[in-house]
Amino acid sequence: MALEYALIVPGGITPEAMWPRLYGERYTPPTPIIDDGLWTAEERERFGVLITLHRGEHGFYDVGDRVREPAEYLYVGFRADWEDLARADRSVRELAQNVLDSGGEDLWLSLNGEELLLERIDGEVRHEA
Repeated sequence: MALEYALIVPGGITPEAMWPRLYGERYTPPTPIIDDGLWTAEERERFGVLITLHRGEHGFYDVGDRVREPAEYLYVGFRADWEDLARADRSVRELAQNVLDSGGEDLWLSLNGEELLLERIDGEVRHEA
């Protein structure tokens, strides 16, 4: 069984623009596997997660205290195995922080589509868990 983290960035940002931001200045981004708009990087060894990025439209996310329905968005997924959950959780939060530090757009990070971990709305960042 695995856990799924999702970083959702509403708007028109592309995987190409997000890829280097995700890794920040500390890490060198790997060359992703790109297949029909889905970007994938096997990062279990380095971060404990499999990373995927893709564009989406007409989203519906019922997480936290409200429903979010972005017309268009970038989905950044992190799949973590139970065996390495603590390291994966630290890594996902660090990678999400890289995105927060490198831009100002609204976004949110959730766990298994149910638990809101953090969000930025109108420039204000809230950490939930």
